[in-house]
Amino acid sequence: MTVQTTRIIEWMLLPPGITILLILFAILAWNRHKRDRGRGRPVILWLALFSLYFMSINFTANQLITLLEQPDKYPPLTLEQINSSKAEAIIILGHGRYAKAPDYDNEDTLNTGGLARARYGAKLYRASKLPILTSGGTPRQEPVSEAAIMKKVLEGEFNVPVRWLEESSNNTYENALFSSKILEKAGVKKALIVTHSRDIIRALRSFEKVGIIEAVPAPTLFGKRPNSTSLINWIPNPYALGRTAVALHELAGMVWYSIRY
Repeated sequence: MTVQTTRIIEWMLLPPGITILLILFAILAWNRHKRDRGRGRPVILWLALFSLYFMSINFTANQLITLLEQPDKYPPLTLEQINSSKAEAIIILGHGRYAKAPDYDNEDTLNTGGLARARYGAKLYRASKLPILTSGGTPRQEPVSEAAIMKKVLEGEFNVPVRWLEESSNNTYENALFSSKILEKAGVKKALIVTHSRDIIRALRSFEKVGIIEAVPAPTLFGKRPNSTSLINWIPNPYALGRTAVALHELAGMVWYSIRY
């Protein structure tokens, strides 16, 4: 299955695609059962309405993100934890690119999430002086890998050296597999894994399944917002819908990885 096919399926099964599909099914039910006034249509329309509502409120988004991040189990690293982790390297997982950026001479650079990971990796390097590996390939056959883009940003903008590049991976499991093989050859047995907090569970499971090096979680970009009992917590808004969609994407990814790997 190609990256493009996977992305299309994902978009149609996550909001707002799933809501659009439900409405289309309601229209089809109406057309097929005009004589009995489309008995299936109201049920599908109400399902579409309620699904859109609950996916568009802060309460739902916070619950899903908390489920993924598990801040009690995977909190932000302290300086003491970094030093006591006995990690021998830092792995920064790719997050995508800002392609042909007009404000960067029409060259590919890091997207917002990738830049946040690179920034946190730079912070970890300054705290520990551990060597860095950047991981990310060319999932759409781009001329430059995500790993190389991260290296350019880290060295050119953060003044932080990158020792290894892993440029063959197209997903998180391959990040884990190919990065681990590179570090195994370098004699590294334990590494800090930098990724979004919401992605940390899937990333750690990938490294565990590969089983070559020990992964220490180094999450960044915590997405949970403070709980609120005010009315605004229950008012639909586009920002909550976006956060819910991201959380559902990650949950679907966890299920898919448990099947595929």
